[in-house]
Amino acid sequence: MHQVGERVGVILGWTPDEPKVIKFLGYGIYDGDLPGGPLGSYPNPRITLEKGGVIWGCECWWGSEEEIKATLERHKAEGYTIREITLERETTQ
Repeated sequence: MHQVGERVGVILGWTPDEPKVIKFLGYGIYDGDLPGGPLGSYPNPRITLEKGGVIWGCECWWGSEEEIKATLERHKAEGYTIREITLERETTQ
């Protein structure tokens, strides 16, 4: 269970085939399960990103900072490229 105010990492997605790329949004703060976002009035994990913006749990893969760091290192060892992206850029393309 994650605690409100906990530092978390966020992955937007990845491509399992060549080229193997993980889209990494960075780190932020778990704000709690709140109504709003894509699920409307249903509670959904909300994350405020350090680089700016808010993303909802149903839109990404997220976990504690330690969990996400370990995931990125594991995938890097498997040949993935970690691409740091911004939410703003991904939603305007």
